[in-house]
Amino acid sequence: MNKIEQDATDQNAVLFDLSDRGLLLGDGVFDTSLVIDGQMVQRERHLARLLSDAKAIGLDVKPDRLEHFISEALPPLANGAFRITITRGPAPRGLDLSARARPTLLGKVSPLNPDIQQAPTTLKTSAIRRNSTSPTSRHKTLAYIDNILARRGAVESGFDDALFLNETGKVCCATSGNLFFAIGDKLVTPPVLDGVLPGTVRAWLFEHAAQIGMGLVEASLTLEEAKAADFVLMTNALRLFSPVTKIDDATFPGQLRSAFKLASKMMLESG
Repeated sequence: MNKIEQDATDQNAVLFDLSDRGLLLGDGVFDTSLVIDGQMVQRERHLARLLSDAKAIGLDVKPDRLEHFISEALPPLANGAFRITITRGPAPRGLDLSARARPTLLGKVSPLNPDIQQAPTTLKTSAIRRNSTSPTSRHKTLAYIDNILARRGAVESGFDDALFLNETGKVCCATSGNLFFAIGDKLVTPPVLDGVLPGTVRAWLFEHAAQIGMGLVEASLTLEEAKAADFVLMTNALRLFSPVTKIDDATFPGQLRSAFKLASKMMLESG
């Protein structure tokens, strides 16, 4: 079953099977990409991760089916945020996986304010801990209630977003982005094994760090080490590169470094 949804001013709903495990159990994965003139920025990277995440939770989605779906779901010349959702599909009640379930695909393009790109952000450490042993930490699944509640708590405290630690107190990420810390002559980001979702911009930065003059490494960080950084950066597919100006009571420079302005330009030009 394929479901295609496009934003509209008068209606924003489609028919949906109420026995779908994505709806009832959060059994599925998703991806959100930046779309410019009908083209997904970092298309191959986004689709590879989406298919990898689907495989990780046992969803059998053929690449050609996904490509065909995108050709139908993504309007020509569209601009904004393009979300693809893949659920397990309709199945009998219960937790056991059904061999009869066929994945449901949904697509939606939403407007995006370009002013969020490179805009400064503030983070408050959440009391909710990220579970480094859980597949939901390393794969973009529909299980997002921790992110929702952590972000709400941060906003209610006057911050823009929340910072997650894992169960051992190591820094992981924000609710919707990867984090990078300038420490000495290195840019440090927490490793995936600490409970980090491997973002597409994160992956791009690892591949192109040398081209923009950055020394980039993975290393576990305590909250105290993170707060002692000279500069903090948050990345995701829609915001691209955003300077973090505050973590709890620690403050950082709010001006985006020229290296990341160059990185943003390179990424958008490469598509």
